[in-house]
Amino acid sequence: MEQLVGENGRSRRASREHGPCTDHLDAGAGTPPHCPSCGAAVPVPGPRARVERGRLALLLEAGDLLAGVLEEDHVAALAAQLAVPRLGRWCAVYLAGSPRPDHVPSVRLACAWHAVESRNAELADRLGALPPPLGPLSGPAPWAPLPEAWVFPLMVGARWHGALLLARHPSAPPEAVDGADGAEAAAASTELIESVARRVAVALDTARRYGRAVHTNRVLQRGLLPALHGVAVPGLDTRVVYEPAGEGAEVGGDFYDMFPCGDGRWAFALGDVCGSGPEAGALSGLARHAVRILGRDRLGPAGVLERLNRVLMDETEQDHGRFLSLLYGEVERTADGGATLVTASGGHPPVLVLGVDGTVREATVPQLLLGIREEERYQQERVRLAPGEVLLAVTDGVTERRNGTRALDDGDGLARILAGCVGLTAAGVAERVRGAVHGFAPEPPDDDVAILVLRAGGGPGGADIGSLSG
Repeated sequence: MEQLVGENGRSRRASREHGPCTDHLDAGAGTPPHCPSCGAAVPVPGPRARVERGRLALLLEAGDLLAGVLEEDHVAALAAQLAVPRLGRWCAVYLAGSPRPDHVPSVRLACAWHAVESRNAELADRLGALPPPLGPLSGPAPWAPLPEAWVFPLMVGARWHGALLLARHPSAPPEAVDGADGAEAAAASTELIESVARRVAVALDTARRYGRAVHTNRVLQRGLLPALHGVAVPGLDTRVVYEPAGEGAEVGGDFYDMFPCGDGRWAFALGDVCGSGPEAGALSGLARHAVRILGRDRLGPAGVLERLNRVLMDETEQDHGRFLSLLYGEVERTADGGATLVTASGGHPPVLVLGVDGTVREATVPQLLLGIREEERYQQERVRLAPGEVLLAVTDGVTERRNGTRALDDGDGLARILAGCVGLTAAGVAERVRGAVHGFAPEPPDDDVAILVLRAGGGPGGADIGSLSG
């Protein structure tokens, strides 16, 4: 072993018996067969090494492409394009659905991709006229309807997600036959396609599990929230917008309600449980139903908050840190077409009132969150809405919407948005606020967004609800 110094001044060690110097190894492709610095022979990758390198590169690309894809049709499209033209002349991906009444799995063609893209539609029509591959299959095999194609099962454990149909090249790819006989090359090609198919199957399994979770949580979310379609509130024009954060993978903690509470009065509630997920969803469901029961007991807004606070303290005794903000109010129309509201707010963002002249005022005072202190006393406020005036209530998904270090409500940002809504209907005001939330930052909101708008003098009245999807 000798110490050498290259032209760049770096020291290196080389062994004439065991290989070239490290500088020469870093030089990569195009180097001479012997290192000019140390004279050692440069190892040149053989045919099998090149095949293995190409195989690993393809599998790595498949893993990178499919990682994090949570929509099964997108997985199918990526898989087909990944396979063509490297593994075959065309590829189709079939996805298994729910079993039919005769217990035969339903199968649909999700994607068909040809090496000549202009022939994709022709290929899809051709395959659509043929019976799909039915599974589960024990392994890759020629496909009877088209002798040119092989079918590869897409399975994870005992779960069959579909099949990958591939028209293989007439002979194995050139790099596969270099240095190997035809049978060996064909076997290596089949093994490579199977490895790709396994990665596709795992990606489909993940996407389907995620899709089931999203569906389940949306069903639970709908069960936690009231259906306000067609609810008529005399003398008020009303609008509720609710958008759970993200893609629906978690049940949100925001809730709302509007219901008659006797003697011609209507009650409304807007709340926000800290956190998200099933625990937050369960607590928001408890709170909403409790508010309905307490609201009809003629306790008044302050009494409703105090009773609900005690309920929450009992329910969350073993789950410290679960609390909620709540705005609860009762509204009664007046003879002049306006409305009188009595409200109580526990830890909720301030309620704003828009006058017909464009002025904006706060209508609630800050009070403690519910679920913090058992014997907390709450105060209630009386709010007068003249005809045409608008009350706006939101959750902190609106006020704390962020863009970098800025929040939407910095410098009375929400009040400025509301001031520009003079003359709009309740739906128009809600949409203006919702649009401001989405336009405040380039990325979508990371918290639930709930908006409630009441406008006095709304004719016969009618509660409507905005978006319910994330």
